[in-house]
Amino acid sequence: MSIIISIVLLCSAVIGVGTYLVINEINKSNAYRGTESSISVGNLLTDDGTSMNVDTFNTLMTHLDAIGSVSRVQNSNDINGGNPLIFQMGEVNGNKIYWQVVYRTKDYITVWMTEPYTAEYFNRSGSSINNSDLAGYTTGKYSNYGNYSQSVIRDVTLGIYNEMLTSYSALSSFIVSPQTMATSTGIDWQSVQDYKKVTGSVNSTTDGLGAQSSSSQGSNLNNYWGWTYNSCMSDMFWIPSYIEVHYNSTAYDSDSWPGDTGGRGLWALPNEEKGFDNSSTALDGTSGVNSYCWLRSGSR
Repeated sequence: MSIIISIVLLCSAVIGVGTYLVINEINKSNAYRGTESSISVGNLLTDDGTSMNVDTFNTLMTHLDAIGSVSRVQNSNDINGGNPLIFQMGEVNGNKIYWQVVYRTKDYITVWMTEPYTAEYFNRSGSSINNSDLAGYTTGKYSNYGNYSQSVIRDVTLGIYNEMLTSYSALSSFIVSPQTMATSTGIDWQSVQDYKKVTGSVNSTTDGLGAQSSSSQGSNLNNYWGWTYNSCMSDMFWIPSYIEVHYNSTAYDSDSWPGDTGGRGLWALPNEEKGFDNSSTALDGTSGVNSYCWLRSGSR
């Protein structure tokens, strides 16, 4: 059983009205935080971070269908009887990091972080960013209206993986990229995702992590703006898309944004499982806008 990882970053600023999609903080008081004993199966890592905790792994497996038993995919409704399945993996700034199992592709499970790791700009051309240590540069170097493949949040997300790997070397033994999963299973739901209606006239774009080849502006194609888009399929950590979290239909529905009535999106997450609790300060101590997290999907 391998794991692919989606993380959560608070918005440092929403730049370019309507340019980028975000996860609205939903039902904060009812949000799952991962610490509830009834839904958390323990720490997946040993104390020194050099290996997997076998007891926790075995407990996790008791809540999942057996290895080899899933022929294609399962969403959160199909996993653990539809009950949240959450485990600890790592710490930052003294705060435990909890992850929820949200999707399964054959013997690969997708998990996402239940609380925001840090706060960052999507892009901030020519201005200081919050996490220069994670991004590897101090000043935003991409266009403010660029896409996820050329963004500060992607670079910071990759930096978070490298930072965690330094402290928890065991991660490299079971965390894999979406490309590895797609190659192994022949299922590439991460690579190509269609546009979705955000409002009656606004579509999400560049939802998939793979290359976006369309350059025809003005038509309802994945890459509406004709951006140069580099494949992110080999990324070890990544930000989720609008399609995965919120809505998985090309038709517009008034409930599809900013929240919905439950069970929408590829992962079929209800509202309380999309919300987060620690909104004023991220896990690493960074302050940010207290109601929103980034999605990778551009919009128009």
